[in-house]
Order: sequence, then C-alpha cells, then structure tokens
Amino acid sequence: MDFISFLASIERYINIMNSQEIREKFLKFFESRGHKIVPPSSLVPTDPSVLLTTAGMQQFKQYYTHPELADRDFGSRNTVSIQKSFRTSDIDEVGDETHLTFFEMMGNFSFGGYFKKEAIEYAHARGIPIAVSNKSYSMDRNVWHLSHEGADLEDPWNEPKRDLFLLGVAPEDAPDKATYLELGFEQGIPVTLDGIKLSPVKLLETLNQLGGQNGVGIIDMVENRLVGMKSRGVYETPGGTILYMAHQALEHLTLDRMTLHYKEQIALKYAELVYDGVWFSPLREALDAFVQVTQQNVTGTVRIKLYKGNCSLAGTKSPYSLYNEEFATFGRDGVYNQKDAEGFINLFGLPLKVRALMEKKSGLR
Repeated sequence: MDFISFLASIERYINIMNSQEIREKFLKFFESRGHKIVPPSSLVPTDPSVLLTTAGMQQFKQYYTHPELADRDFGSRNTVSIQKSFRTSDIDEVGDETHLTFFEMMGNFSFGGYFKKEAIEYAHARGIPIAVSNKSYSMDRNVWHLSHEGADLEDPWNEPKRDLFLLGVAPEDAPDKATYLELGFEQGIPVTLDGIKLSPVKLLETLNQLGGQNGVGIIDMVENRLVGMKSRGVYETPGGTILYMAHQALEHLTLDRMTLHYKEQIALKYAELVYDGVWFSPLREALDAFVQVTQQNVTGTVRIKLYKGNCSLAGTKSPYSLYNEEFATFGRDGVYNQKDAEGFINLFGLPLKVRALMEKKSGLR
C-alpha cells in the first residue's frame, strides 16, 4: 500500500474509527516502513522564531539543518509524530478573547534522503515519467513551476549550474534573436496567445515552452518558511513569469491609482496565505472578492519580448485604458489650465509646511 492508498483507506473508515484508532493506524503505517515514532513535545516554544500555532513541531527544526543529529537522537532520519498544537485568539478566524482552539498535526518527517530511490522505482514501475538526471537535488514540479533544492544549492554563494535547468536553458544559452508574443486578457484572465484562443492549461504549457527556450523565469531566492528557517531554492517558472509581467502591465493601464496601489499592498498578504497553506480561509475568500472586482476592466492585449532571460514589455492596449495622451502630453495642450497646479501644490504641501513652522518655532531646527 502506498501513502495515497493509505489516505484513501483512512477516508473510507473515517466515520467508523475513533480518534485513537486513526492515530494508531497512522503511526503503524509509517513505523512499518522504517520510521521512528517520536512522541509529542511541549506546546511552549523554546525558540522565539517558532509560532505558537506550530510550537509542537519545534523539536524537529534543528534536524533540517543538521540531519546527522536525527541519527543520534532518533536512530533514524525518517520519523513520524503526532504533535499537539493550538490556535490563539490573535487569529481572527478561530478563537476569541477567552478560548483557545486545540488540534493535532500528523506528519512524517525526513531529514535527508527521503525514500528517493524507492520513489523513483515506484514511478518507473507504474509508467510515471520522472526526470532523474539531477539526482542530487530535491525537485518538485507542476504546470506552474519546477523547484530545485539541496546539494550545492544549500550554500547561497554557489551559482546554479547550467545543467540544472529542465524546463529551459540558461540565459546565456538562449537564442540570439528575440521572441515576441501577444497575450489577450478578458477581465484579468489570459485567453489568447498570438490571437489564438487556448485553454488555461494549454496556454500556460505553451508559455512554459517559449519562455524556457529563451531562458526566462529562473528565480534564485532565499525564502522564509513558516516554521522559522530560511531555505534557498532555484525555481523555473517561465510561463508564470510571462503571465505575471503581462497582467501587471495591463493593470497599470486600466486600474486607477488608489486601487492599483492597494492591490499591490494586499498581494503580499495573499502570497503569505497561499505559502502558509491557509487557502481555505475566510480572509483568502474576501481577498478574492476584492480582486474579482478590480479585474472587471482588465481586458486588452499585451505584447511581450523574450530575450536571453529577460521578459520585457513591448506594448499594451485596452478598450478600458485610463491612459489619455491629451492629458499626458508634455507638449502644448488645452485640456486643463497649467496654472491650477500652483493651488494644488500649496494645499498638498500644507501639512509639511505646518510641521516645518512648528519645528522652527520650537527650536527643533
């Protein structure tokens, strides 16, 4: 039985098994596959970087950076544990001033070499295509991206090797001729590529191919994980990079200043929710509702230039464009009286003027 089958069996019997039976079945599954059962730790964090919501997991933190310690303390680098955790009242969705919500986190943990050989053999036996040329790296792939971690990449000083990339080529190996493409959007959704209507998946797959050929979408970053540690990864996301650039350009043309700036502010919070796995939350749904309203006029065409790792804007147009050449011109125009700027400047700068007068009067300057 593989783990997916195990989950299916849990789901099938979930209504007739009590909580203790579920715990035992979970632990026995991994114990039979060589995992060491580790008892739960204290709910009180000893590390200030560890969140209260995941305090029960703090004992594993050191083993991700020093896997040899797992051999010493557990006798195995593969462990399984059920940790008690809780949510506090500072989380809006759960709890209140006087209550805490307790729950348990089931997990199996690997501190290096997690069944990689067995996983590859499992995939080959079932006809699942898998790339094993970069055997030293930990890789995760879906239609949106391919991530590389581990091995020489664990040192942030090391530049990614040119043979690392699987979705495309290194920028210096890309063609010497630029590739141009046009993306069509309807209410914020990409629907056409060079005038041809494509399904979302087909469009993204095509952009992955075009972007990869031009060395676009290679992102080398050190990220902050939820559990408190930093990790370095190299990501290939050619299609995502192109779509992000094109959509952003169209928003700059069609969204008003206040809406655009506020959307950019909440984008960071939205990214945190997704990264931390809090997708099924009221806040994410509320942010989705806001974004949906902002996209009503994000319709138009964006021309993108791909060249040796660069993804640059080459033109934007929209029937809902807020850009007006008559207002934006640096030449002579009769749209508005230029002298109006004098009164605006006086009023806009008034708070700064009042503060400066106060500082002068009080001797602060």
